Amino acid sequence: MCGRVYRLAFADPAAPWSFAARLESTAPGGAAAEAEPGPAASGSLSTASQRAAQLHPLDPTLHAAGFGAGLEAAGEAGGANVSLVEELAGSGPWSWAGMFPLGFMRGGQLITPWGDGTWGVTRSSGSEVAPAGAVFADFANSFHTVRLKDRHCLKLESTRKVDGEHVSVEFGPPAEFDGRDEGRECKSWFSRAVEAGAAPP
Repeated sequence: MCGRVYRLAFADPAAPWSFAARLESTAPGGAAAEAEPGPAASGSLSTASQRAAQLHPLDPTLHAAGFGAGLEAAGEAGGANVSLVEELAGSGPWSWAGMFPLGFMRGGQLITPWGDGTWGVTRSSGSEVAPAGAVFADFANSFHTVRLKDRHCLKLESTRKVDGEHVSVEFGPPAEFDGRDEGRECKSWFSRAVEAGAAPP
């Protein structure tokens, strides 16, 4: 934000819309802050949907699993069966066809560069259901079906309903925002955390 990067910590399970913010860097490329960070400032998400008790109004039992929780479920031994909608619930920021940011927020709210939309496994009040392993993402008068493309690299693919156009949806900002090499071999935040034996950020 304004050339500065802040890390938000959501530490209160009873109020998941409240956070503490701390300055982390002063440049999109991740340069360290020039001065020692002061005490964390508190804040909260102000929209009503982000204070909703349910992650999705059409699926009261939905819970967030965290993206990457389906790695073992995808074929490695011992994993629980985690659906894509559980992995995406509450996740972001994502880039949609290189446009940023995009978030699958509480209350079924989809935040996009083109305005707010909706996401979930049903649309039209439940009359249309997404195929297995897919999630609807609808915004700007367009309907899209999102599927997993590469979990290790945190990549999804969207198909637009009206014409079948495919676009890439990737976790984090586009390469030009954070100084990454677009041609680099995938080295996702999730796979780096697994190698380090830590939970993803």
